[in-house]
Amino acid sequence: MELNGKPVKIDSSFLREPFLIFKDKDYRITGNGNCNILFGIYTLSGVDHIHIFKVGTTLMACLHMDIESEFLKVLQAADTYQVVGDMLILNKTRMAPLAGFKTVYMK
Repeated sequence: MELNGKPVKIDSSFLREPFLIFKDKDYRITGNGNCNILFGIYTLSGVDHIHIFKVGTTLMACLHMDIESEFLKVLQAADTYQVVGDMLILNKTRMAPLAGFKTVYMK
């Protein structure tokens, strides 16, 4: 929904809506940045600390690569998180929020 305080506007030129899935069984992330499939690992500690690392992607070139690149940088920079209502907010300590996602719980 947001990257670095700016709304992400999804339109018909996107191949896919960017998304991220946190798998609690093995602490892996999967998702899509619009064009490329992404994957990685995360750890949680304390009440609100998160570390996302070993992030990789497929290597296709598409429109909106700037958004996808920013998305990947935000994931690796985040060190804390908040859940507010139906929003997951990734933060860097003592900085403005890096990203905001609408949370959806999968079955």
